[in-house]
Amino acid sequence: MLLKIMLVLSVLLGTSGMIFLQFYAEAQEACERISDQCVDAGFAWEASGKLMLLTAIFTVITGLMNLFVHHLKERMSETERKRG
Repeated sequence: MLLKIMLVLSVLLGTSGMIFLQFYAEAQEACERISDQCVDAGFAWEASGKLMLLTAIFTVITGLMNLFVHHLKERMSETERKRG
C-alpha cells in the first residue's frame, strides 16, 4: 500500500515539475521577444519545477529501497525458520 502511495506521489510531483518547467520555457520565450536581458525571467517556475522533479526521483528511490528491505527481511526470516 505504501509503495502505491509513493508511486502516485512521485507521478504527481513529476507531472507538476514538467508543467512548471513548461511555464518557465514560456516565460523565457515571452521575455526574449521583448528584451534581450532575460536573466531572471521565470526563475521561480524553473526552480520549483526542478525541485519537484528531484523530489519525485527521491520518492521513487525511497520506495524501491523500502521494497528491497521488505523482501530482504522476508528472506532472512524464511532462512531462520528453516534453520530453527
